[in-house]
Amino acid sequence: MWFVTNKTNCIKLKKFEKKVIIPLFTELLNYKRQSDYSDFVKYLNAKNINNQNDALIYICKRKVNKIKFIDCVNKIISDYTYEQIRWYFYIYLIQNKQIKEKQTSIDFFKIPEPFKTIFIDFFYNKFFSNDKIWSFLDTSSFSRSDFHNNFKNENRLFVCPYCDIDTTLNIGNNQIEHFWPKSQFPFLAMNALNLISSCHSCNMPFEGKGTSVRTPISTPYTKQIGNYVKFIMNISKEQIDISTNLQDISNYVYLLNLKNRYANPQIYNYLLNLGNSLYSDIIQYENNLGKKLTDSELNNYITTAKKHDKKHIPLYFALMSIYNNYDNYILYLHTYPHTIYCLCTFLFYALLHRFKLQYIFYQLYYRIVFIQILKHHRIIYICCHCPSYFRCGK
Repeated sequence: MWFVTNKTNCIKLKKFEKKVIIPLFTELLNYKRQSDYSDFVKYLNAKNINNQNDALIYICKRKVNKIKFIDCVNKIISDYTYEQIRWYFYIYLIQNKQIKEKQTSIDFFKIPEPFKTIFIDFFYNKFFSNDKIWSFLDTSSFSRSDFHNNFKNENRLFVCPYCDIDTTLNIGNNQIEHFWPKSQFPFLAMNALNLISSCHSCNMPFEGKGTSVRTPISTPYTKQIGNYVKFIMNISKEQIDISTNLQDISNYVYLLNLKNRYANPQIYNYLLNLGNSLYSDIIQYENNLGKKLTDSELNNYITTAKKHDKKHIPLYFALMSIYNNYDNYILYLHTYPHTIYCLCTFLFYALLHRFKLQYIFYQLYYRIVFIQILKHHRIIYICCHCPSYFRCGK
């Protein structure tokens, strides 16, 4: 939900693109068009002027899960024409251009298995943290821990930018998550603007982020999504409901499974405790001033009180959104418990004195003072004077 940047990691991964990915496509095309060599590695060695192909030659000798990199290359060379390889190179360029331009939709193309294996199993899984590879790229070593630290330091962010529910202080709760799934967009597997340092839950299938991306959709690199989401305390269900009027935000909420995750009772209770604490502080502050705060004064007070929690404490957006509805929160604190007490007492008395039901309803009909429906909370508050024989004392 937080807007983030990833400049430091972009610089690192751009070097990988410049010295590994682009040369691979280029040499594949050159080999298909004019090579007199029967072996791709021999061809690279022959063309290795000023050691420019050292990284590719090293990679061609590696294997993952008994799959050799050179076997994937040879499969591409044997099964695809020059025009087809050039077409996949074009797809790589256009998809990475779209993500750089922060477009809300990325063109989808079915990518052959040899290319997927190269980009996912080799480039991302094996070589992302490979010291030898980075030494060929004339830069310091790079690892997943470096990625997370760069990301945190650049954004001064210690909560998950995806969900704002969990912290990412513990390195064990850090995951590099592909916003556009690498299984569907393998050519974006090494693009820093498709990689998010997220919490563990957001990277878990069925629990966190899914793989079915609806478009248009915003990402933490394009927009501060939390500013466009409304959080509502659903008191009857004891859960947090979230909504938005924007399609790109709605698709983001769906992708991250945020409605179900924010409906967790633990989140409701956590926010309720935070709310009670802040509410007490506000009342004390108003008493000291000798007046009720205006809406703008209240907003300034809350923003100032919570400024140090920003990007450090979970559920910041939810708490700010809920406290923008401060008056209804006060109404809940003072009215809801009393209402529940009255209704429960009435039902208990009705069960004990069934023969007096008609008289009870007659009494209630004339004693109801008001019924107020707070539509945006979807909660009905009923305030009434209790009949004398089951008076609640409120």
